[in-house]
Amino acid sequence: MATFATRLRELRLAKGYSQKQLAAQIKVSSQSVSLWERGPRKPEKKYIALLCFVLNCNMEYLLGLTDELNPPLEELTEEDYDLMPLIKKDEDLTKTAIQMCQLSEEMLEIVKATIQEAYRQDRIHDRLKPAEDHIVSIVSSVLLHDRISNNDELDSSQ
Repeated sequence: MATFATRLRELRLAKGYSQKQLAAQIKVSSQSVSLWERGPRKPEKKYIALLCFVLNCNMEYLLGLTDELNPPLEELTEEDYDLMPLIKKDEDLTKTAIQMCQLSEEMLEIVKATIQEAYRQDRIHDRLKPAEDHIVSIVSSVLLHDRISNNDELDSSQ
């Protein structure tokens, strides 16, 4: 399987972006993109989701964990159509997560504090909802990326 660096370059070129254009899309320097493509560095976690969004690929493909760019969708069943509101919620959460990655540290701290206070209020008033499967899958993806990043850091330090 290809490495992250190889995949990033292939996907960027397939989209017709220069390193500078891709960098502008995700708000980093073109030097960062160059370093990522050459391999000596990998992006911070917050940029992985942005890259996947801009390059229209799944995280596992970009990280070199699978050879399926975008796994084929199965035929939708009646039950799947019942889940459509959850899919819309998932898209909204993904968009919100991407927007949060682009916030300054100051604004991100404000968002975190706001969410923590809203959570605290709902907990006090017994209004918390159970975590839904689509939210769990988003969290799982983030944790998978964290695990891969931590392994990469251990490998490079040895």
